[in-house]
Amino acid sequence: LHVHLGGLTNVVRAVLPDMLARERGVVVAITSELAIGGGDHDAHYAAAKGAIVGFVRSLAVEVAARGVRVNAVAPGAVDTPMLWNNPNVKSGAEKVTGAIGKPEDLAAAICFLASSDAAFVNGTTLVVDGGRLANL
Repeated sequence: LHVHLGGLTNVVRAVLPDMLARERGVVVAITSELAIGGGDHDAHYAAAKGAIVGFVRSLAVEVAARGVRVNAVAPGAVDTPMLWNNPNVKSGAEKVTGAIGKPEDLAAAICFLASSDAAFVNGTTLVVDGGRLANL
């Protein structure tokens, strides 16, 4: 919780006053599909990422009238060293099956949420997982 939710709240605490003073800004948090779907061997991680979903929804309501939007991206498996170096994956306790995204897939979603094209999107979590969650 300290790393995931605490890290996010520390960053928001640092940047939000300036956004509110300017009456504009966008926060895009990173959560996980596990926040919504859960998973084997991942209860603590899923709980921390689920807390981010709640934080995003609540903060979006709190700051919307001041011109600040708050959303999250919930990635599934992404082809990065972090995925393949996960102890559960390396040991075989956790199998990586289904769609595996590229970092560029997440970057596109984050850029969309940060852009004016998403001006009417607030307080939501965009799942970017190639349909993995739909199969759970």
